[in-house]
Amino acid sequence: MYHVFWVFATYKSIFWPEDGQEMAREALGDTVHLRQALADEKAERARDRLQLDTISREINTMQALLREATAGSSLKANQPSPRPAGAPVKKNNPGKTRRGPESSALLHETDQCLMAPRFRALPRRVSALGARGATGVLLLSAFAFEARRMHPTRFTGQSAAVIEKDNLPEERLVQVLDQVVQGVLKAPPATAAGTPAAIMETLCLSHPRYRDWAEFRAMKAEEKRLHEELESMKNKAKPAAATAIRGRTKDVKDEALVTIFISEWSR
Repeated sequence: MYHVFWVFATYKSIFWPEDGQEMAREALGDTVHLRQALADEKAERARDRLQLDTISREINTMQALLREATAGSSLKANQPSPRPAGAPVKKNNPGKTRRGPESSALLHETDQCLMAPRFRALPRRVSALGARGATGVLLLSAFAFEARRMHPTRFTGQSAAVIEKDNLPEERLVQVLDQVVQGVLKAPPATAAGTPAAIMETLCLSHPRYRDWAEFRAMKAEEKRLHEELESMKNKAKPAAATAIRGRTKDVKDEALVTIFISEWSR
């Protein structure tokens, strides 16, 4: 039996010496491939974790700015009256500020917008528009109001997977911001953080993108006026032109053909 095995091994080593080496090379290649795939997966996880940390810091910064902006929005009626001389000192804190219902609702809506995966690009977009001051807070407030108005069911119990599936592209986000700005400038919403139209117009015109907004509105108004004037001139010229055409085509017996020609010419 030993001699048979030895003969078979000798025969295999003589005629097929590369089989074992090929198997070893394949195993080594598979090992290298798996190690590379594992390293790529770890790097991707690290990048995702870094991006999530960055987004979380931006969200925390925006929420802190909003809370700071809304903390001092209490009315004078909410402030305690000065204590008369000799009156006992009350236990409540006289310097405590109270948030009104509008500011609390605004903060809640903005938090919902910020926490939704659909609006993850919002902090970066607002920071690019100057979100480190009151300008960005006002713009973010207007955006939160507009997002809630346009998508009333966006933040009412939908799963994160559904929201993530309908992700908001960067171009669409810019369009929504433009709609907010244009709507505020034309007719500011009554509940847009209670911000006067003058402040919102100053907010929008402070950024280079909207700095020439007044000039643009004037150009659009002039374009509309010229268009209306052109239409008026066309309407006045149509009867005279029709009369002239009828005079030149008086020999044509088919009245319907003349009418069709006039209608085609006057388009």
